[in-house]
Amino acid sequence: MDSKQTKTVLGIIALVLFAWLISPFLFSRREPPAAPNKSALLFDSSRAYATAEEFVRRFPNRTFGSLESRQSTGYLHDRLKEMGYSVTYTHFDARIARRKKVGRNVMGFMQGQTSEILALIAHFDTAPTTNQGAMANGSGVGTLLELARVFSAAPTHRSLLLIFSDGGEHGSLGARDVA
Repeated sequence: MDSKQTKTVLGIIALVLFAWLISPFLFSRREPPAAPNKSALLFDSSRAYATAEEFVRRFPNRTFGSLESRQSTGYLHDRLKEMGYSVTYTHFDARIARRKKVGRNVMGFMQGQTSEILALIAHFDTAPTTNQGAMANGSGVGTLLELARVFSAAPTHRSLLLIFSDGGEHGSLGARDVA
């Protein structure tokens, strides 16, 4: 190969490498970053934490079918009503350790601009061996109530269904009942 052919081959190799390096920038379509949602900026994690703490301290033994579990649903009902949600309950039967128990789900609904429904769920009961159940699932209750507060501040596109289910520690019984 003479020097002219060598220069041609090296030039073609350099051109191919250059095209390979810049091709991701030329052919990828990047969407501009979305503007932050104002609702996301309204979520207050310290408020969610305080709500979870209040809930688990007031109702530390929310075992499925217990009186304290039933009382905690009154708390959830009142909080949702204060924020403008229409609140309903569903009741369901289950057998736990050969005993019939009744579970209770709390559902808050707020009409949106369309018929589409966004459903969010957190169970509120605790395992029988747990005291307070802050992580399972007081934290979910606090987060869902804080989201309820944020969503109630302004009309939403989709309707909202917030579900606080019972029996989460026994195979998601309340969630199954809703489904």
